[in-house]
Amino acid sequence: MATGGGVRLAAGALTFEDGLRVAARYVAYYNTVRLHSAIGYVTPQTWLEGRQQEIFDSRDRKLVAARARRAAYRHQHPNLLHATA
Repeated sequence: MATGGGVRLAAGALTFEDGLRVAARYVAYYNTVRLHSAIGYVTPQTWLEGRQQEIFDSRDRKLVAARARRAAYRHQHPNLLHATA
């Protein structure tokens, strides 16, 4: 079986209707699931709905929280920073 963008294609001949279904599934995947690097790793649907900034802000908040957790952990465990092998 061949795969393309998360859509499994059965070996052998497809009917025209099968082809339309496969194409429709791929277009739906491409526009609603697949993250696109050119538009900031969001889906085209998210971008067209104007929700990209909401996602970017959420990512930024998560990064700030992760940095704070790392800093607190390092402060609580200072000997781990200078371990020798």
